[in-house]
Amino acid sequence: MDPQLEIPPIAIVVKNYDQALTPLEQQIADAIDLQGYRILLKAIVIPDKTKGGIILTEEYKKFEKRTYNVGRVLKMGPRCYQPLQNYGGKPYCQVGDWVHFSSYEKEDVYIYDELCYYLNDERVYSSILKLESVIKELR
Repeated sequence: MDPQLEIPPIAIVVKNYDQALTPLEQQIADAIDLQGYRILLKAIVIPDKTKGGIILTEEYKKFEKRTYNVGRVLKMGPRCYQPLQNYGGKPYCQVGDWVHFSSYEKEDVYIYDELCYYLNDERVYSSILKLESVIKELR
């Protein structure tokens, strides 16, 4: 691949949240041996109610979880962002980042009854400052 060729961005990375994985997220990450350039993401958990106090139904939360296509990076394969010069000298994301991605770019998988996704590394791009700017239920 030509280092001058830029890969089109497909996802958004959220950098302002605690990057330490929860015990459940670590358990999910430890259960999978990723290969190549794949990234393991855990789907976002939509809260039970909005900041304004509106209670959300389970059906609505399930629908919105898939609509937003937002996940947290739990694990990255050994070939992610290699060679690094093809990606501007640094990876687009790291473990603990929140990522927004195209609905056509993921593969769904349930691990420990949690909705997770496999995503190719080149499908991640810019950073955003607040998850609330993407997820309306967090506003």
